[in-house]
Amino acid sequence: MANSDPSRTDRPIAGRFFPAALLGRGGMGEVWHCRDRVAVEDVALKRVAPEDSCGPVGDRHRREFDHLTRLRHPSILAVKEYGIDPRDGARWFSSEVLAGPVSTELIGTLSLADWLEMSRRFLRALAFMHRNGWVHGDIKSDNVRLRRPLRPGDSPDPVLLDFGLCQQQGQPPEEKILGTPHAMPPEQWLGERPDARGDIYSSGVLLYQWWCGHLPFEKKDRSQMGKAHLQEDPAPLKEFRGGLPEAAIVIIDKMLKKRPDDRPHEAGEVLALLERVFPSAEEGCVVESGPSLVAQLRYPGVGEELPRLVLDQIFRVKDVGGVVLHLHRREGDRRKISNRVEVELMSRGLPVLGVDAATDDPIQDVIRSIPPGSTSVVIKVDDPDSATQTMQQAMQTTEVLGCKLIWWLHCSISPGGFLGELLAMRSHRVICTDDGAPIDLAEWLAMALPGANVGSKLHHRLQCWGAGSPSIWERILIGRVVAGDLAHDGRRWIWQQPNSHPEDRWRDRVVEQVLHLEENNRSILEALAIVGAPATASEVATVAGIDRGLVPSVVSGLVQKNWIRLDGALHWREPFQAEGVLVAIDPGRRKLMHERATGLPQRDALDRVRHEMSAGNTDQAALLLEPWFEDEAKRTRDAVRLASVLTPLVDLLRDHTQARWADLLGQVEDQLGNAAQRDRAWRVAANWHQRGTLTALRLARLRAHTTRRDGDPQQALEILDDASESSPSQEHEIERERILVAIERSRILRALARRGATSAPILQVEVGEDAQDLVEEALLERCRCALARGARLQAIDLARQVIDSPAAEIRVRHIVEAQCLRARAMEDLRSLRIWSRWHRHLCLKELRREGSIVAGIQAAEASLRLGEGALALSEVTGLIEQARLHCRGQLPRALLLMARCESGAGWIRAASRCLEEALTLDGSAGIVAWEGNLLVAASEWAAGRPSTARQILEATPVHRAPHEKESVDVHGRHLILESRCAFSMGNPSEALSILDRGITSLRLRGTDRDLAPLRRERASLLERLGQSAMAQTERRRIAAGVIPEPGTDPEPVGFRRARKALDRRGVLLRRRQHQEANRYLEVAALDALRLRAQPMSTLLTLERNNEAAPAEKERIALSAWRRLLKLESREGHAAVLLWWAKAREEAGDDVAGQRLRQAALREVDRWRLHSPAGTRWRELATLLGVADLASGSVFDMGGRSTSLA
Repeated sequence: MANSDPSRTDRPIAGRFFPAALLGRGGMGEVWHCRDRVAVEDVALKRVAPEDSCGPVGDRHRREFDHLTRLRHPSILAVKEYGIDPRDGARWFSSEVLAGPVSTELIGTLSLADWLEMSRRFLRALAFMHRNGWVHGDIKSDNVRLRRPLRPGDSPDPVLLDFGLCQQQGQPPEEKILGTPHAMPPEQWLGERPDARGDIYSSGVLLYQWWCGHLPFEKKDRSQMGKAHLQEDPAPLKEFRGGLPEAAIVIIDKMLKKRPDDRPHEAGEVLALLERVFPSAEEGCVVESGPSLVAQLRYPGVGEELPRLVLDQIFRVKDVGGVVLHLHRREGDRRKISNRVEVELMSRGLPVLGVDAATDDPIQDVIRSIPPGSTSVVIKVDDPDSATQTMQQAMQTTEVLGCKLIWWLHCSISPGGFLGELLAMRSHRVICTDDGAPIDLAEWLAMALPGANVGSKLHHRLQCWGAGSPSIWERILIGRVVAGDLAHDGRRWIWQQPNSHPEDRWRDRVVEQVLHLEENNRSILEALAIVGAPATASEVATVAGIDRGLVPSVVSGLVQKNWIRLDGALHWREPFQAEGVLVAIDPGRRKLMHERATGLPQRDALDRVRHEMSAGNTDQAALLLEPWFEDEAKRTRDAVRLASVLTPLVDLLRDHTQARWADLLGQVEDQLGNAAQRDRAWRVAANWHQRGTLTALRLARLRAHTTRRDGDPQQALEILDDASESSPSQEHEIERERILVAIERSRILRALARRGATSAPILQVEVGEDAQDLVEEALLERCRCALARGARLQAIDLARQVIDSPAAEIRVRHIVEAQCLRARAMEDLRSLRIWSRWHRHLCLKELRREGSIVAGIQAAEASLRLGEGALALSEVTGLIEQARLHCRGQLPRALLLMARCESGAGWIRAASRCLEEALTLDGSAGIVAWEGNLLVAASEWAAGRPSTARQILEATPVHRAPHEKESVDVHGRHLILESRCAFSMGNPSEALSILDRGITSLRLRGTDRDLAPLRRERASLLERLGQSAMAQTERRRIAAGVIPEPGTDPEPVGFRRARKALDRRGVLLRRRQHQEANRYLEVAALDALRLRAQPMSTLLTLERNNEAAPAEKERIALSAWRRLLKLESREGHAAVLLWWAKAREEAGDDVAGQRLRQAALREVDRWRLHSPAGTRWRELATLLGVADLASGSVFDMGGRSTSLA
């Protein structure tokens, strides 16, 4: 690497960068301060040696540049160009020059104000990354540098560097442990993939070091460093330097928690905590600064599809040279597309040269800029309309000095002038990216405002004014940030609702300008606003009422004045211009124009409705809307536009027909998810309905259905009760509606039963001959009620009736739902998952959102019970968001499932958040409360507090579970957990007794399938106690064909995984595969860390320190014993005592060692006294982890062998 020698800085790097000083050198290459002769500016150049460029280091270097181009933020390094030196293959990228010091040079010397400002700006950059799903992965003081030297009175401006290990969350790590040891979080030491909580830990190390000048753990040996991060507490900050407020120290301590779940979830949460301690003095700043929020709004860009189209065209001419013309009307979007394309070209090793279209000698400019050794270059020409004849001649050149030239022109329309002549004569590739939207608005908003709830008015404005343009969406939202209408508190978006918004001035400017136009110009614009773009010149002339012969000249003038554009029809230059013109039209003239527009041929029916209403012809408008009243599919397809015309129609109608259209408007708004508008429309309709009529009953059912679906079944029941009390009529025509009301009432009562407010209902409704199409609906609801009451045989029979019904042949959805219910009744989880997924697909196809969400939750629950927790978690994550938007009544069920998944994996804090939200929705007596208590009890047991867990279980007995009859497995989970608590307290006999009582009580009301989990648990316990014969007998009692259901085991999944890892480790140790065995030790340690499983963590600590020095072993043993004594569980006592005895014996203290061995023997004897007859001492010692302690004797040998089954 010739250029890396500081003594030879006269040689340019990559043929263009003249090095001035070496700024740093590390494992990822070197960083030079250079002068770029092409861009004529100073840059920082990060270069990878040729021998490393083709390996992992080179790939990481390229990814770093790509990540930095996406993560543009004021406090993140700004990169410029990327390239591969054609002469030796060395990779490089250039960036801004940071003149300030590395933050390591400032540690321990910062004032409180400077420390706070450094922390704030750094955390804003990290919060920006975390909001968008990125993890830095290597946060340390060397990777933060100031943009300029820190002088008295100046605020520090830190910049986050080194994104070589940066990745999006959820991606697998490159290697087992990759990072900086002194700042790596505990879980990364154990091989866990990095996430935002790992960044929080490393940031805690950084903030700690910035203030006091020391690291939390200062160990020289890497293994000792790992142990410190995993087991030790950092030294208090006050020991090194005082002056930091106690509340700030608490925040840093929280960031340095060992368990990821105990730390703040992301950097925005730390910012919010810091803001409470040190409120910002910046006016209008709510935690996040304006520039930081602007960076967030610019993050989505234009998506990936349109840049890919341009890239494909460029690479097709890479080897031959030529011209590629990229057309995109909007300059802002075109610039974003070209920037993304330029980044991709550079990262693939294809140099991009910028050339001014008006230059005097373009070929010479290109020759001076071509990197030596390049075989192809892309020449980017901005503003091609200003090109000279010299540029025209230059673009006919496809090769210079053996290098292929690819001329890349990008503009709004095909260029004219000299380049237009050239393109007319010569073949070229044209790619127009105007044809489709760069990115869907909903997708863009999810990236620009992650987690935000965008109001309908803003959404409508973005949709109408933006017209599919991300650059316009960006401008509107940035304007609101600058005006203070949009802010962020670190965790959520904060919306202000002023009377006007910054973008309103665009419309106001249009109103002012249109009033000063000539009459014909104004008439054309008014007509285009009335008709709607795009429109033909003939249509506009008709509505404007002017001579068609004048239209061409008038339109030409408006095009030149940037009012409209021609693209086969007349279009607005900017969509907001239409709204401004409409505001300026006189009401009388507007009505006249709408009357003219009603006569236009071949216009859309909904447009005609709009014109008829605006012309005052409401009856004709209602007549045109009749097809949508009858056709549900048509309503669904045109819901947005239909709502926009129904709303004014309902307001204009003043007779009884208003109720009919208000009813329809309510249904359409419900489809769109606009609850407030829906309820308003139905209130209007209810004012016209007489009690007891068919329309009143139908509206009451619709209102009750949506109220239940939105999560208020009690209110829904009141709505139905009120309608039923006022509907005594038994007229023939309302019988069908009465059946539907009865079915809806049953659904409401089932929802209340899940909340513990009532018992499961029994649907009693007779379906007459005139309503045979409702037979299947009634049978399905009766089947659901039977399941809720625990009548599974009845449910199977009812489901079979639907499946075998001749009338059901054309209702595939009914058959599939019946199969789901049948599988639930038979506890056939695999079939239930398959049928539920199919049912969800059919419901989505028919736009039945509630049905699709219920089916999805049901499939995820089946996956969890089958032990596929990761799959269940991935399925339920999307369902929660759907339930929030469309079906809040199912949200508690989805959140509970998420809590079970998170708790099982060890993320207790995340599970708690889900449970808290679910409890606020479901109440304190429902299924969520009961299941939540079971999860808490399981966590307490895993943490070594079985007595506390049993108290929780006793406070929530099984008979109080609202779903006790529906789901017999609640008995099994409750009893298994209670049995394990008894065992952990050192009483195996009581543990077996609990299982026996459960089997006896369930035998009378359950099936052999329901008893299987309890029998498996009993067999496992007997086997562990050495009673293999009895265990084998118990296993034979399990019904044939009953598959194991890991999801019915209340034990956290992480705890089970840790136990299996330790069992596997034992096998590998016996095979002398020590290295592989240690990997399983790390897996178990990670799960124990997450779950706070103190007994297991203590034993793992001993295992990891088997090779430690005697003095260190003594300290560890004493610490472990003290920890165990604070716990309620007796598991691990004997193992710690024996390990301690061995440590004393190694140190030469045989007397103390013997005493400790005797103590371990007494602990085993204590367990023996509380074990069932026939338990072998050796197996019991093995179970307690002290197999090599002593004796192989058997207590109670020859005594009575009691059968406990």
